[in-house]
Amino acid sequence: MMTSGLSEADTKDDYQEAHALRSALAKFGVLISIAQARDVTRFSKPYAIRTLLDNYDAGHRPITEDLIRQIHQVFLEEIIAVSENSNRIKSLL
Repeated sequence: MMTSGLSEADTKDDYQEAHALRSALAKFGVLISIAQARDVTRFSKPYAIRTLLDNYDAGHRPITEDLIRQIHQVFLEEIIAVSENSNRIKSLL
């Protein structure tokens, strides 16, 4: 029984977004957990990326708008790939 007020689809979407954020950041050398990524999925993705960089990559490089844009672009590619794979799996059922 779900008591959080979130539907199963919302929870799945949060997980997919968190996975895509985690994967995108990993491509830039920032390693975070799914739980850490899920903590910021309710924010706009550029803000979420900045927050994660502030918290888990502090001091390793300057956090610039260009870096955030680059990571966001990879995030978008990741979320599209996750969505396409999800749709492919659904079509097989």
